[in-house]
Amino acid sequence: MTNSRLIDRTHAAYHEAGHAVAAWERGIQITSLTIPPDPGGGSDGPMRHEAELTGDFAWDTNAENRIRMESLVFVTLAGPMAEKLAAHDDYDLLHSQSDREHAIELAAYFMSPEVTEKYLVYIDAWLEDFFASPLQWAAVEELAGNLLAKEKLSSEEIQKDILIGYQKHAELMRG
Repeated sequence: MTNSRLIDRTHAAYHEAGHAVAAWERGIQITSLTIPPDPGGGSDGPMRHEAELTGDFAWDTNAENRIRMESLVFVTLAGPMAEKLAAHDDYDLLHSQSDREHAIELAAYFMSPEVTEKYLVYIDAWLEDFFASPLQWAAVEELAGNLLAKEKLSSEEIQKDILIGYQKHAELMRG
């Protein structure tokens, strides 16, 4: 495996782990998590969860749907943020473009385009703070490492890895 391909796979693993940890924290059940054997070969949404935006989702702007939208925007943008934080200077914004477009589509049901852009800036800041937590980042690292090793994780494996990440962080805090 070339160094470039390993970097791409690592970025993809952190990206997907970021989505999963954010979904876990927002109470969204994740059903599977994958990275393709060759990220250059494309993928059609490697994270699957119960709150997919297909089917009969009712787009009225009541409070319940707004809260759901906020959770889904948070989860959607969490992948690119985790990838960016893990990659440091080697982050490619193009990989996150479809997630950003999806977040804009979600938020647009509830706010004007001008407010949507400001809202996404707020969510990005919130996610930076969220992943600055050593507890959350330990879960991301645990998931990303196992995703790199296995390429696909089930719902049970995802939950187990998140809890192991949290436990590792707790052990470090105890000394």
